[in-house]
Amino acid sequence: MANKKVLVLEFDKNVDEEFKSWTKEAVQEFIDLFPEYKDNFQINENKSFFSKAEVEEIINKSRSVSSDDVWNMFELQPDGRYLRKESIDWDIKQTQSNGRIDLQQWIRNKNGGRNYVLLSDAIAVSVTSLPTTMGYGISNEKGPCVSAGMCGKNKEYFKDIIKHELGHTFNATHKDRAHTVENLGSHCTDADCLMYEYAYTKEAFNRRQHKQKPLFCNECMDSMREYMENKLQLENKNKRDRLNNLQVQNTPEEIQSEAGVGRAFKTGYREIFKTAAEKEGAVYKEDLQSKTYSATITNQDGSVDKIQASSATNVSLSSKDKDGKPQVPDNKRFENLADYAHKQGLNISFGNIKSAEFKAKLMLACLTHEPPVKMTGAPELTPEWMSTLTPQTKTALEQALRLQVTNQDQPSPQPQTKSDKAKQTPPNLRAERGSR
Repeated sequence: MANKKVLVLEFDKNVDEEFKSWTKEAVQEFIDLFPEYKDNFQINENKSFFSKAEVEEIINKSRSVSSDDVWNMFELQPDGRYLRKESIDWDIKQTQSNGRIDLQQWIRNKNGGRNYVLLSDAIAVSVTSLPTTMGYGISNEKGPCVSAGMCGKNKEYFKDIIKHELGHTFNATHKDRAHTVENLGSHCTDADCLMYEYAYTKEAFNRRQHKQKPLFCNECMDSMREYMENKLQLENKNKRDRLNNLQVQNTPEEIQSEAGVGRAFKTGYREIFKTAAEKEGAVYKEDLQSKTYSATITNQDGSVDKIQASSATNVSLSSKDKDGKPQVPDNKRFENLADYAHKQGLNISFGNIKSAEFKAKLMLACLTHEPPVKMTGAPELTPEWMSTLTPQTKTALEQALRLQVTNQDQPSPQPQTKSDKAKQTPPNLRAERGSR
């Protein structure tokens, strides 16, 4: 993965610990709104004042910055400490007037400064104990500054202001999109969205809670996702997982043609399932006109297995018995999926699977394949979960797990049941251990 995007939290020397804690919560909750990007972020905390020994330690660790340049990042104070330039306490000295922070001057300094944050591309979330000359906070792409001194001891109110200003930093209401208005900066016109100009008033907060509305509207969320992917070039976990994993489902109705996907991917599935049917003496039938891969295998006992795939990494497997009643496919179909995943160099992801028996047979195929196929999203094998399986599947899965535990030269560790832990098997052996 590429280097993480660092969110640096900065508090002036008089900010209460309570506000520091609330800021950390607010920033983490904001990141959690974007599960596909959250792994790209790292939250650090910067301080303003350093001892001489700490500055010298920074010099020793700095390979690309000269010692003179590092010393120039600090200003010696009367008490012998060194104040980091462009830290929050430094900024306060430059922008304070009559006991208040001039936020407009703050932003001008940030835009024109040399950025002594030590991480030039970091986003600084600054919180000051002082009131401001206007409003509760301000932000640009380098990060927000919020006044705890204007908020009072209202936790949710303060956290909403932090998230609102982060929304500006991440371009939620850029001027080129619809449904925004210029009102002390660009804001969303949706009164229930946190990017609305008056969104963090008590009335707006109560309205969102009453309506159980999401924090940000869909348009603002889409704008921030676009900014994260295109401007910040963060890695999208969902796209990464689709590239590395074969998403397996047992609901063919949910498989639809994916835009931009050609038909060449069908060859990989065809080679596996058509060959398997011929070896078994079963009847293979494929809809060659469909944009998706769509095939059925009619088995000798009259049951029919259906395989549908919208891409090389998204497949559904289902089955009906000879009377047309839905059933979990036979083990051999799951073994076919494991063969396909191995040949394509994919992990198997358990997708949107509701049937425990289906999951167990899929896991069994991954464990018994030579070599074993790595898995993501597999269930934890608790005694309660294992008790829902058919006796035959439960026994086969337990045998496969025991083999994995004793075979220490296998290429990747695999899951264990909770009952196995009592038998002194290696700790933390869960299905997820095989994932990347």
